Amino acid sequence: MRASTPAIPPRVNRHYACFAALLTGMLLLIGGGCLSRTHIMPSNMMHPTISAGDHVRVEEEAYLAVSPQRGDLVMLRPMLYQGRMWVFRVCGVPGDSLTYTNRILACNGTPVRSPAFAAPVHYFELPGAPPLGTNGVLKLSASEFFVLGDDPRMTQDSRRFGAIPRVDIYGKVIPLN
Repeated sequence: MRASTPAIPPRVNRHYACFAALLTGMLLLIGGGCLSRTHIMPSNMMHPTISAGDHVRVEEEAYLAVSPQRGDLVMLRPMLYQGRMWVFRVCGVPGDSLTYTNRILACNGTPVRSPAFAAPVHYFELPGAPPLGTNGVLKLSASEFFVLGDDPRMTQDSRRFGAIPRVDIYGKVIPLN
């Protein structure tokens, strides 16, 4: 004869299920806060896509398994400027070549235009900016990216400070407004 297992009263099962659901919800909420954070855009350098004062979500672990792609909005946390963060759009990825043709920025031979405007608004060479690479060509290494603000007239971006290393990319930006 087999010993029977004592039955757990239904009341205990309900309490256990409620506790487990509550605990799971709290862990997801806390864990979700670690994977993404909300920030307020401090300037208009990404206008009209994101304006000063708009809220953005930054997915900090978005690029653990994949690299940023051309067109992605990213938050940078440059090592050189500890504590400061900027939002830009990826224009050039590792292996790309950037040049100026008639003062217009080109990536792999194609003029770069701002995705934020209906009419073609191209990125021009900034007065006083350092030249692109050697002989006017910047070839991005395996860990470099070229980033731009959405409004070519109102931003200091890779045209001014050059390519950025992958380690400076903090996460993927999702506009919330």
